[in-house]
Amino acid sequence: MILEDNQAIQLRNLLEKYHHPLPRYSYFPTLKHWKEAEPQPKNKDDWRNVITSCLGNLSGQPTIDLYIHIPFCEQLCTFCGCNIVVTRDHQLANPYLEDIKKEFQFYFSMFPEIKIKTIYLGGGTPNFLSASELTSLFSFFKEAFHGSSISFGTIEIDPRYMEEEKIEVCQKYGINNFSIGVQDFNLEVLKNVNRNQPFELLEQTILRIKQLKQSYISIDLIYGLPGQTVKSIQESFKKINDLQVDAVNLYPLAMATWIKGHQQAYSNFKMANPKELADLHLTAHQVLISAGFSAVGMGYYHRSPPAHLRRNITGFTSDKSSSLLGLGVGAISLFPGLAWQNQRILEQYRQQIQNEKGMPIKFHVTTNEEARFEHIFETLICNKFITLENWRFIESFFKINPASWDMRLSKLTEMKSEGLIILNFNNHKPLEVTPSGILFLKNICGLLDPNNEQTSN
Repeated sequence: MILEDNQAIQLRNLLEKYHHPLPRYSYFPTLKHWKEAEPQPKNKDDWRNVITSCLGNLSGQPTIDLYIHIPFCEQLCTFCGCNIVVTRDHQLANPYLEDIKKEFQFYFSMFPEIKIKTIYLGGGTPNFLSASELTSLFSFFKEAFHGSSISFGTIEIDPRYMEEEKIEVCQKYGINNFSIGVQDFNLEVLKNVNRNQPFELLEQTILRIKQLKQSYISIDLIYGLPGQTVKSIQESFKKINDLQVDAVNLYPLAMATWIKGHQQAYSNFKMANPKELADLHLTAHQVLISAGFSAVGMGYYHRSPPAHLRRNITGFTSDKSSSLLGLGVGAISLFPGLAWQNQRILEQYRQQIQNEKGMPIKFHVTTNEEARFEHIFETLICNKFITLENWRFIESFFKINPASWDMRLSKLTEMKSEGLIILNFNNHKPLEVTPSGILFLKNICGLLDPNNEQTSN
């Protein structure tokens, strides 16, 4: 239901108060807090030794999740801060896919018993690839695992380039989850950010996907785009009722420092202030709730949320392995005890794969404490509580710095008074998140994050 006036005003004020840049806590520690280990590997043999020494033979992990980054986009959307390559030269695709296959074979040679549980194609624009290129990619992995099928497959798509034959290829290889970049339904707002995407085209793409025997459709929406107003979001986002999608991912416009230049060059890009962003956020939230969605947290809304949720690098899932292998330019891999990121520039990534001395740009050996915090954040985000055992671990960790812990407790107590959390230190769940607090999960995690000393935020 839409909140009553007093409730809406209170929530809007809290959204403005807690609007601060924080991680999404899909993994921990976040990239900027990775610590380089010594000695640094100098070639692929050294890197292979780092992996085997940290991970052993992975015999206790029979499955992994696979993330594949396809960076290519035919045009630049000026709101985007992703790792992309803007090009209309489709001849770049095949050499890139060959590098991805070669990268996979490098890791598979060390762990030949591993099976893929889920696969996720992100970008960029994965459906930049032709139907034959998608077939080549999917059939490669199917053959690598002797024809065994994956349990769940997802592809991010731009609806402007999703022809019928690409949908059929996805269905053939078990890619039934489609994450569609929409951002807004208002064509003038979209044109201003260099994305000419008529609603009718989006509607046709979704109708074609819905003809599959099994499909799951989520769409991305952004609040804070130039030209958006409370009225425009109320009118535009209501069109979601005509689409009957399964889930919505609602994101604030991110102002990454590396994209400001092209934002100003390509479009009218005046940023909303915190008050305006809070108004837009609340309006979008209320429209989605009134359309029958439930807020899961971190900007995710589902019509029928799964009974069991897990957090991963791409959002939420009901099916997750303990390890993620990222392939492609800039991709991140997360294994128990070790994390790494591939080179972020396409040519440097190609050198990483093809050159015997080519290496990932960064890696981090995860400590037991960091792994425990990652588990705590996932439990908090997915289940909306912290167990007594985990709370005691947090207390003991922070009590080496009593001033920091006192500040964090003070801020948590303030959130309790605002109705966002329940604190009861004698309970088996010392911290629980209220329905209103779901919109503030990042802030709650931030107060428990040992790498975040900005506790005033």
